[in-house]
Amino acid sequence: MKLILLVALVLFCFLFSVYGSAVEINLGKTEYAAGETLQAYLVINEIEEELSVNNIKLVDSSMNRVSVTPFLNKLKDDYYVYFNLPIDLDLDNYSIVVEDVIYTNENGLLVQGDFSADFTIVEKETVISVDPGIIMADDLDSQNTFNIYLYNHGELTLVDFSVNSEYISLSEDELPLSTSGYLDVYVSELIGDVDTKYLSINYNGGSYSIPIWLGGEGVAVKNETSVNNTPEENISIEGVSIEFLTEQDFINLTINKDKSKYISIEFQNKGNLIVEDIEFSLEGNISLISSLEYSSLDILSPGEIAKQNVRLNSDKNALGYYTGKLIMNYGDVKEFVFDIYFVEESVPDVVLPDDSIFIGDEENYEPETEEDGETNYWILFGFIFAVILFVIYILYIKHRKKQNKGFWLPTSRFAS
Repeated sequence: MKLILLVALVLFCFLFSVYGSAVEINLGKTEYAAGETLQAYLVINEIEEELSVNNIKLVDSSMNRVSVTPFLNKLKDDYYVYFNLPIDLDLDNYSIVVEDVIYTNENGLLVQGDFSADFTIVEKETVISVDPGIIMADDLDSQNTFNIYLYNHGELTLVDFSVNSEYISLSEDELPLSTSGYLDVYVSELIGDVDTKYLSINYNGGSYSIPIWLGGEGVAVKNETSVNNTPEENISIEGVSIEFLTEQDFINLTINKDKSKYISIEFQNKGNLIVEDIEFSLEGNISLISSLEYSSLDILSPGEIAKQNVRLNSDKNALGYYTGKLIMNYGDVKEFVFDIYFVEESVPDVVLPDDSIFIGDEENYEPETEEDGETNYWILFGFIFAVILFVIYILYIKHRKKQNKGFWLPTSRFAS
């Protein structure tokens, strides 16, 4: 009997080890400093639904959620995620969690579960964050030069760069980094589904290994709340539904501190009902250097498209990392995430990978306010009123002439 139980136990352990975890989280490091960029490779064994950034969260040792802005990329069957750790994190243990994953367990049953990996926040002499945490090269005709931005949260340090591919070259091998800087990465050829290449970044007490995907099936994964639609699509949703008309519901920018920008974000009533009293607000420290064109919208008809303009750094004195959300509340809540870094050094003009979002210089900012519309209506009303008065005047003159002709004859009482 004991032999049978032993064999059963060994068989169970064997089957479980063969099955493995549905999601294996491989962290770039087990120790990070607050302000650094966390990197993780997610090995997928058996899941039923694609992952999105909404599946990714950061929790502290008490399982309290910590606000971060994750970026997720799919590499063939697996995923790669990165995000900046808040600069004010306490020295403690934390976990990256991939939650609400639907997968088939070792018994063949469809279940939902969470997967996590632990790391520790420690003190470091030099703290540098990078952006982006991965390079996705898939169309060299449209882009063959990629920028890696580096942000130094400490003292001046020397950063070294190297790459392990003959198809990749760098603008420089080292960079003295005070507050921020960037590296140009040139890709000469796509080599398809082969091993990912890496950009190595080394500095005093730290390092990064940035994956460079040279073609193949790698794609950026968009949020579940994002809408990959065009405004011309027919309304097909019953009830109330407003969606941002953007390919992704986040934006990640590096801007010179002397520049002020505005970002235009369109949204549409996708439902078949009129929506009233839509409220807008900014959340996070992005609100300290930003303002909205308007805070509320009275009405949005079915199919109607409207636009919200977010003005950034109007005083031209922002410096450092700003993050937060544009909140659109109409009973349901939709969010658009901002991840903006203002630097002292000159940086290239902003080029957005998402052409459904418009960004411009604030000096060219021309808000289309309701007052402008009301002014146009008053001008039109005044013109119509003037035309009506003119017509009445013409009719009056014609009527007087008719009276004079038919009912008034000049006479004289002295006529003989």
